[in-house]
Amino acid sequence: PTKDGKDQALLKRLLAAGYDVSAVQAAMDQYFASDFYSRHGFDVGKFTNAFAAIISAGAKKRPDFEDGEFPPL
Repeated sequence: PTKDGKDQALLKRLLAAGYDVSAVQAAMDQYFASDFYSRHGFDVGKFTNAFAAIISAGAKKRPDFEDGEFPPL
């Protein structure tokens, strides 16, 4: 954590946006499990920037091109 409170403020902003502690913890677990994010260690700023992408990952089923599913144009 930073001494000037920026990290704490970033995390508080997630909670103030309506995300509960368990959602933030689940996103942190995914952050640490990610090959991409885990290479750089934990950075609160990068985590909060990636938060929306992390929690939405897997929410939408990707098309299976092998099975003939193509997204609409």
